[in-house]
Amino acid sequence: TLMTQGVLSAVEECLRSPDDLTRAATIEIFAMVVDHSPQLARDYLLTQGKNSELDQDDLLINKLIAQLFNDPDPELTSAMQLLHVLRLLVDPDNMMTAPASKSEKTEFLSFFYKRAMGNLCRPLMENTTGKRPTKDDYHTAHKLSLVLEILCFCIEHHSWNIRNFCTNKDVLKRVLVLLKSNHAFLALGALRLFRRVVQLKDEVYNRYIVGHNLFEPIVHCFKANGNRYNLMNSALLELVEFIRTEDVKTLLFHFVEQHIGEFEDVDYVKTFANLRLKYDQHKDREKEQGKSLVGGSPINPPPVWKRDQRELDKDEEGWFNEDDEEWDGGKTSPTVRSKTPPTREDEDGESLATPSKISASPSTAAELPSNFVCASEIDENAVAPPLKNTKSGQTYPSVLSKRR
Repeated sequence: TLMTQGVLSAVEECLRSPDDLTRAATIEIFAMVVDHSPQLARDYLLTQGKNSELDQDDLLINKLIAQLFNDPDPELTSAMQLLHVLRLLVDPDNMMTAPASKSEKTEFLSFFYKRAMGNLCRPLMENTTGKRPTKDDYHTAHKLSLVLEILCFCIEHHSWNIRNFCTNKDVLKRVLVLLKSNHAFLALGALRLFRRVVQLKDEVYNRYIVGHNLFEPIVHCFKANGNRYNLMNSALLELVEFIRTEDVKTLLFHFVEQHIGEFEDVDYVKTFANLRLKYDQHKDREKEQGKSLVGGSPINPPPVWKRDQRELDKDEEGWFNEDDEEWDGGKTSPTVRSKTPPTREDEDGESLATPSKISASPSTAAELPSNFVCASEIDENAVAPPLKNTKSGQTYPSVLSKRR
């Protein structure tokens, strides 16, 4: 096959040709190889990446990127073809069909972001060092639009690789400089990339946006556009509407607190008024939650949450002080309850207290019924006689028992 015959090595040599037609034909051959088997092309590129003796510019993938930016065609025909090839190479969907795809996918993406992504974003970084694009001609704007397109693809399909690259290299901040380009397609491409980032609702991106105040160039772009009803106006309004409808709280709070005052005169749409209303609803909900936490926290519980221990003591005392009821032919007869429980015989030889020896207060003694009799004394071997009701003649078993 062509791969066993070293077709990719031949592609590398042909890319060095000074003839534009030769380089264009070489790119077409490489595109057909990648379309047929992107995994074979990735394996070749990854093998080169593991060779520490090769410089960055000697890698085939970096030669392709250099050709992308050096395309002499005003319409960048070869560059757009190379962009398609790069998308196939870094597309994780066609990596999943290969065996051991998970490890190979991680390995190739790590190689791509470490050895090639910097070269791919170099024109963007070099042209956005100030507050406006350094070069703003059509050819440069077209090349930068291709960079934005591949970045959008990576943001959608890659996760932590592109996120770390964007936050460490300030890619989003550089991209928003292009909002001041004289070419509407480039400014819209920059806004589209920012919209892709917001769409992820990733808190790492959101905190980065808030920390670097990246809404400021967007607000300036909206104000500079004025009342013109065009694609830029619609795209900016749709971005704000997405933040409101999807309730991206981090961005919503920041936008309202920092920039909502600049849109008070915008009354031809209700987007900003609805955004402010959403913000007020969140604030009211936070206040209600704060009040409920203060009123119902374990530190200060409501009265019904737990009964006072003193109330329980009073209830128990009242229950023990109630008279027992014994049924006697449908009538109840009170029994005497001693407030001092019987005691065991102590070391001095004092015997157990008996009902006749139980001390009672004068009020208690006055309440003793006269129709109850009991044994006056019980010796150690004696059996307590039963209690007898002299009025009814009925006897009851004695509640006293012999204790050792």
